[in-house]
Amino acid sequence: MILNADNSIDMWTCSYGTVEEWDYIRYNHSPDGGATWGTESIALRPTPGSVDAYSVCDPGVVKFGGYYYMGYTSTQNSLGTDNDVFVARSTSVTGPWEKWNGSGWGGNPQPFITFDDPLIDKYGAGEPSFVVKDSTLYIYYTWSSRDPVTGRNIEQMRVRTASTLNANWPGATVYKGVAINKEQEEDSADFKYVPSLNKFIAVSTAMRMGPFAYIKLHESTDGITYKPATLPKNYINIAAHNAGITGDELGHFDPTKNNRIAYAYGTKWANWYTAMNPFTLTNDNLPAVPRIHAVIPQNGQVELHFRTTGISGETYKIKYGTVSGSYPNTITGVTGSPYTVTGLTNGTPYYFTVTASNANGDSGSSLQVGAVPLAYSISPRIGVTASSQLSGWEAAKAIDSSVSTVWSSVDHDTSLAQEWITVDTGANRMIKRTTLTPRLPEEFGYPGPFAIQVSTDNSNWVTADLDIGQYKVEPNARHVYEFNEPLYGRYVRLLTNNLGFDQYQPRIHYFQLSDITIEDIPFGISASSSLSGWGPERALDGLSTTDYSSVNSSSSATVQWLSEDLGAIQPVQGVRLTPRATGLGFPIDFKFQSSSDGVVWNDISGASYVSYPNPGSAVQTFKFGSPVSARFVRLYATKLGNDNYSNYYLQLSEIKVDLLPKRTASSSSSLSGWGASNAADNQTGTIYSSIGHSSSNSTEWIAIDTGSVQAWSQLRVRPRASYGFPENFKIQTSNDGTTWSDIVGQSYVDYYNPEATTQVFPFSTLVNARYFRIYATKLRADDYGVYYLQMDEIIADH
Repeated sequence: MILNADNSIDMWTCSYGTVEEWDYIRYNHSPDGGATWGTESIALRPTPGSVDAYSVCDPGVVKFGGYYYMGYTSTQNSLGTDNDVFVARSTSVTGPWEKWNGSGWGGNPQPFITFDDPLIDKYGAGEPSFVVKDSTLYIYYTWSSRDPVTGRNIEQMRVRTASTLNANWPGATVYKGVAINKEQEEDSADFKYVPSLNKFIAVSTAMRMGPFAYIKLHESTDGITYKPATLPKNYINIAAHNAGITGDELGHFDPTKNNRIAYAYGTKWANWYTAMNPFTLTNDNLPAVPRIHAVIPQNGQVELHFRTTGISGETYKIKYGTVSGSYPNTITGVTGSPYTVTGLTNGTPYYFTVTASNANGDSGSSLQVGAVPLAYSISPRIGVTASSQLSGWEAAKAIDSSVSTVWSSVDHDTSLAQEWITVDTGANRMIKRTTLTPRLPEEFGYPGPFAIQVSTDNSNWVTADLDIGQYKVEPNARHVYEFNEPLYGRYVRLLTNNLGFDQYQPRIHYFQLSDITIEDIPFGISASSSLSGWGPERALDGLSTTDYSSVNSSSSATVQWLSEDLGAIQPVQGVRLTPRATGLGFPIDFKFQSSSDGVVWNDISGASYVSYPNPGSAVQTFKFGSPVSARFVRLYATKLGNDNYSNYYLQLSEIKVDLLPKRTASSSSSLSGWGASNAADNQTGTIYSSIGHSSSNSTEWIAIDTGSVQAWSQLRVRPRASYGFPENFKIQTSNDGTTWSDIVGQSYVDYYNPEATTQVFPFSTLVNARYFRIYATKLRADDYGVYYLQMDEIIADH
C-alpha cells in the first residue's frame, strides 16, 4: 500500500485468476485513507507461454526514478512450489507494466531472484517488499527451503540491495543476508523505513490462519538485521494472515500520517476478507511482548515455553497466581526458555503471564495461560503393534527412546489411507498426556488429522478430547497432546486416515514416528463390593457397553457406594452418571460425598436425592451449587434399584467427575429434547438446537451463565457434527444477562463449516464477565434444507 500526500491510498492485491492462470494482481484506489474504495481493476497478468505463465501474485510496490516497480511471485512448477521473484515497471499506478526480461524491460519475463536450491516441495523465493533509503534499494523476500545438511526447514526473510541510480538494477542486486528467521507459522513481512527514528520496521502475521493468529513487529537500524519489537495484538480478527502497512512511494513510514495496517482474514480457504486498522508507532525501545508457546503441567510444577529474543541485557518476569487475572507471585531475572515454576500444589489451577525487561523498562504482558499440576508419571511401554511396517523401520523403534530410529508404515500413493500404531502400557491406568517425536529433522511422515485413542482391551476404543493443550516444543520438535480429561485404559492407539509424506516428488505417503511417550496420573476407583467381571474400573473405561455392579442384595434398603480418587484435591463442579442399559440397578436414594483423604467424608450440600426416578439409559448430570474442593468423590446409595429378576444392586456404566467451570444455558428458542442445557452438560452428543427456519437470514442465540463475574481468556464451542454451526455471528458478554456488549474482534462473517472440530475463540485481553452469548444472524442448513442454530457444548476457559 502506498499512502499518498493527499491521504489517498494506492493498493495492489493478489486475487483469483482462471483455471490456467491461477492469480492476477489487482489495483484499487481509496481517496480518503481507506474509508471508501473505487472499482477494482486488473493490473498485471501472467504472460502466456513464459516462465510466469502460471501466476502473478504477492505484489510489493515502490516508486523511484520516475517508475513504479512491482515485485511479484511466480513459478514454473505445476504444484505451486519452487517460486522465483519477478519485477515489472510502469510510469502509472494502473499500468501498463513492462516486465524485467533478464537484461532490460519488456518482452518475456525472467526472474531477478531465482530459487537456486534443489527443487523440493517448498515454496522457494517470493513475496517481495521494497524500501528506498538514500540511493539504495532494499529488496526483502521470503526464502522457504530445507537445510541440505540437517534437513530442517528454512523459513526466512532475506534481503538484497541494489542502486536506484541503475535503471537495470534487477540485474545487479547484491545478497546481504537473512533479515528475519521466521517462527510459529509466520508469513511474509512488509518492510518500511522510518526517517524520523532512523529505523527500519517490518510487520508480519504469525500462527497465520488460525484462532491464535497475531501481528508481529520487527525493527532494525541497518536494514539488514532485525530484532523483535513490541506490538499489541488487540483487535486482530481471527485467522489473520499476510499483513502490510502503509508507506509513501519510497517505502517510508511517517508516524504523523494517518497510517493503516491491512491484513487478510477468514476461515474459508481462498474466500478471505481484508481488514484495515489504524497503526501508530512510538519509539520507547521497550522489549517485545513475550508469547507463551506451551504450558506443560508436571508433578508440583509447570514448564513454560515462551519466545525469547537473545538480545543482550533482556530478561523476563514470570507472574502467576491461582485466580484468573491475578498474579501475586513474580519470578524475576529469568534469562531463557523453557522455565519451570516449582513449588506448586497438585490439583490447583494456576495462571501465568510473562513480561520482558530491559534498561528502558518492561514490555506488556503476554496472554494468560493456565495449567493444573498433577503427579504425572511416565507410563511403561511393554509392547507395540502397528497396522504395517517397513523392514528396518519396525514398530518397536517407536518405543526405543531413540530419536535416531523411526517406525514407518508401508508407503501409499495417496494420503487418504488408514494406518495406526498401538502401545501397550502393561496395565490399566489413567492416561493424561501423549508426546510424539516425529521423524527428524524435517517431520517427514507426520500425519494430518489423527486420533489418540485409549482402550482397556485393545478392541473397544475411546477417543481423547484434544481441543486445547496441543503444543510443539524443542528439543527434537516434540508434539505434546494434553487430554482435556484423562482416559482410563492400558492401550494407546494413534489412528489416522491422513498420512504425511516424505521429501521426494512425486509424493510418497507414510505414517512415521520416532518416539511415543505416554504419561498417566494417579487415580483410584473403589467400591463397597463388586461382582466378578463387573469391577469398579469398568465405570472409568469410557464405554457404555461395560458396567460396574455391586453384589446383589435381597433388600433395596442396602448401602453400597462407588468412590473415585482424582489424584489430587481439585475443584469439582458436579458428577455425571451413565446408567446401565434401561436403568437397571440405578440407585433410588443416594447422595454425593467428598473427602480430602478417603477416610473422612462430607455430604455435598444440595446433592442428596430421594425416590429418584429410573432414568432409563439417559445420562444423568448432577451439578453442585458451588465448587467442592475434593480429592475423592463418592456416590453413596442407601436404597438400590433392581435388575430384571428383582435382585437389588448398585450398577452403573460410567461415573465421571465434572471439573469444568460451572455453566447454565439459555436460548432464544429450542426444539423439544434439544434444550439449551444440552450445551452445558459436559456431554458429547447431546445437542442444543433452535427451532427451524426456512431462511438462513434468521436470528437465534444461545447464552451461558458462569455464576459470577470472572476473568476469562477464551470460549470453546463444540459443534454438532456437520450441522447447525452459524455462518454469521458474534460473541457477546454481559454482567447481568440483560445488557450485552460485543467482544472486540469476535464478530464473524461467512464462517466455514467446522464439521466436528471444536472451535476455539481466544480473546485478545482477558474478558471480565458472567454471561457469554453466541448471537447468530445467518444460520446453516441441515441436510433437509432447514436452518438452525445448533451446538454440542459451550465452554468458557479462564
